[in-house]
Amino acid sequence: MLKSLLPLLLFLSIACMLRAQDAFFTTESPPTRALIVGISKYQDPKIPKLNYAHRDAEAFAKFLSDHGWVKNPKDVHLLVNDQATSGNLVKEFSWLLKESKAGDRVIIYFAGHGDKETLTSSGLGYLLTYNSPPNNFMAGGAFNLRDLQTIIKDLSAKEVHVILITDACKSGEGAGELPGASAVTANLSQQYSKEVKLLSCQPNELSKEGPNWGGGRGVFSFYLVEGLSGAADKNGNGEITVVEIENYLEEQVSQAVRSQLPFAVGDKNQVLTYVKAGGAPAPSNNTAAPAGNVTTRGLEQPAAAANPEADEWKKAFEKALKEQQLLEPMRDCANWYYRKLTALESLSASDKEDLTYSFVAALTDGSQEVYNTYMQADSAQLATYFKKDPKFSLYPAYLGRACELLGEDHYLYKTFKLRQLNFESLVERVKYYESNKSAKAQEKLVTQQKEMDEFLNDLGEEYEYLQENPNVYYDKALFAYNNGQYEEALTNAQKATELSPQWALPYNLQGLCLMYGNGDYEAAEAPLRKAVELVEAEQKPYFQFDLAQALYSNNDHEGAIELLNEVTQAQPDFAHAWNWLGINYRYTKEYDPGKAACQHALDLEPGNPQYQYEMGAMLYDSGDVEASIPYFQTCLLLESQENMYWHSNSKITLDWIQQNTQFPLLPEEEVRARISSEVNLEEESFYDDAGNLNVELLKEKAEKSFNEGDYQQAEELLYMLLDDGQSDPLTLFYLGMVFNGQYRLEEALDLFQFTLEMAEAEEEGYDILEPFFQFGLANAYFLMDDLDNAEAAALKSIDEANDFFEGYYLLSSIYDLQGDYERSQEMLDKYVEMGGVLEEFDDH
Repeated sequence: MLKSLLPLLLFLSIACMLRAQDAFFTTESPPTRALIVGISKYQDPKIPKLNYAHRDAEAFAKFLSDHGWVKNPKDVHLLVNDQATSGNLVKEFSWLLKESKAGDRVIIYFAGHGDKETLTSSGLGYLLTYNSPPNNFMAGGAFNLRDLQTIIKDLSAKEVHVILITDACKSGEGAGELPGASAVTANLSQQYSKEVKLLSCQPNELSKEGPNWGGGRGVFSFYLVEGLSGAADKNGNGEITVVEIENYLEEQVSQAVRSQLPFAVGDKNQVLTYVKAGGAPAPSNNTAAPAGNVTTRGLEQPAAAANPEADEWKKAFEKALKEQQLLEPMRDCANWYYRKLTALESLSASDKEDLTYSFVAALTDGSQEVYNTYMQADSAQLATYFKKDPKFSLYPAYLGRACELLGEDHYLYKTFKLRQLNFESLVERVKYYESNKSAKAQEKLVTQQKEMDEFLNDLGEEYEYLQENPNVYYDKALFAYNNGQYEEALTNAQKATELSPQWALPYNLQGLCLMYGNGDYEAAEAPLRKAVELVEAEQKPYFQFDLAQALYSNNDHEGAIELLNEVTQAQPDFAHAWNWLGINYRYTKEYDPGKAACQHALDLEPGNPQYQYEMGAMLYDSGDVEASIPYFQTCLLLESQENMYWHSNSKITLDWIQQNTQFPLLPEEEVRARISSEVNLEEESFYDDAGNLNVELLKEKAEKSFNEGDYQQAEELLYMLLDDGQSDPLTLFYLGMVFNGQYRLEEALDLFQFTLEMAEAEEEGYDILEPFFQFGLANAYFLMDDLDNAEAAALKSIDEANDFFEGYYLLSSIYDLQGDYERSQEMLDKYVEMGGVLEEFDDH
């Protein structure tokens, strides 16, 4: 009997084993979410281009979906090339942190460049996102490995299984390895928590790509997919462990390219996937798929059932994000629709978080591209950007709003806050130069520097590494330079280059310190040449100009002429370069090209007294003394400061001409006529012939600039009035509204509270304008999301002057955000009834 049972028991045992094995193969994998990033082409051309990183990402995303690693296509988020911005990475990491629960699996895959600016700094390095700068990574754009470390630790603390796969040591087209790529790989190889890591190569190696793998792939990525598809299951037990995929990659990749050896970090006995036991590897179809084959999550439909208009608001929000209409106009920007959507009681916490991180991504990316450009520009070019870009002063507010949305406890709050302070410093610096170094602008620079110092002192041990930000030292260097503290400026500029050795601006500043502080023109040449070597093409003429100044001072006029000819060819509207080209030609006694260069400068800026003097000096030195006289006389009339070099030299030369020649000077009225006709000043002067400020004209222009939304120009004109002692109530009102327009809300609050105190004291002019001040105060509170105080101030603005209808529009906006749509419409109707004009978007 027992013997007869043995075959049956054996059969049942084998059947159970087969069923178990089959079930093992088809068992549902844990809920898995994947963030897949591949960047072949970067926004900045200085970052070496790759060929197949985006294809590697697409192929891996397709593999995860095709082989059942991820059941729902919405759980594979694929970012390639220009989708892979730093803001979008922050948004996607927030999705992983929010959605992942204990027992879930998260896969993070990155193919692109990694870099670290110096091997001696305490930073771990960066993954370069699409909008990374080529250097000075702390300026933003690059993704800090410290933040990646924080994310992985937070996921692991939730008992989420994390797999990190990086191919961040790639060799770019014609450029080889980025300087710190090996250091990034070395830091990635460290265990952060309980994660598993698969890295494409050793720290001292480059990761290769080419057309002979999968029709154009990275060799690591190609064999990774092959191995996980089943080829790595060497013992045929249906399991692929970490050590098995590591061994497979070592064997295949090293045979394919020899000088590349992938490796793994973490629990090497951990099972990564199950495949069919003992069979041939499953067909991997290991080629890249179009990015559209994998769904990347967009915004969900928040609270559509509770409010039929929510879908319309969501679409308007997404449209505003796409068009970079982030903070203005007030009722048709991303901020407005974000506030409307998040005010809905029916909006879930999850949907609100999605909206928040979409907005944060747009705010940070929206300022990053601009900041990358600005951080390569010297003061002269920054002034050009300032005049051309009406949003120049608004960009720091983008980062400020991002900080508000994230909150002080978020791991990126201090990083973004420091970036905001850096940007504010840059803006204030430009305003300082544009105001001819006015006392008020200097005061604001001092205040801003103090705020920066206080922030850095309060960072705490966890964020001490932010003190190694080269922007901080560069700001300190510029601040000292502007105050004539050249030694301190030089020390800080040198520290900035230690931290960011590929950043041109600090080298340029070192040269200026040596030239104008120490008078050591010879020593200045080396850092100035380094700056020219590093700077991008668009900014190069301005740096070449500074180098030409050093060459001139070293009596190398031929070298200066060669450089300045390059500068004027690249930037034909650079008047100062034409003028200095003429000066150098005068020293080499090449008068004909010198006259032509001076004339170019005068054609561009006929009202510049220095250029008038230089043309006079050119004619005088060439022997045409009579022709030089009108230029010297014009210089004297245009330049009121007698201590200026060209003023004093013009006077000395004219005195000599009168004493030693028969050539007569022009009557003063003829010189004045020449200024108004031949000189033909392009800009309308705000001063009369006696040098008095035309206050009414200035007020008119300031109001016009404000109404057109050009807050930068309006602020500049208003400060001209204040510097002249014109601190009347209306000027202060417009200045406060400019602060509101630039989201400098604390400054606006302080100013309007001051004016209301003056009104309460019945100071002349202030009491009449009290409704205006209440309206300005209400605007500031509204933009700060303090709707109760905003409503109170707005009601006072209409109570005290019923014909001031702007308050009704603001009240309509307040009630709208409070969900009181009937009352909102009532205020809007009142606004129209009293003469207000609605915009097309006011029916949203």
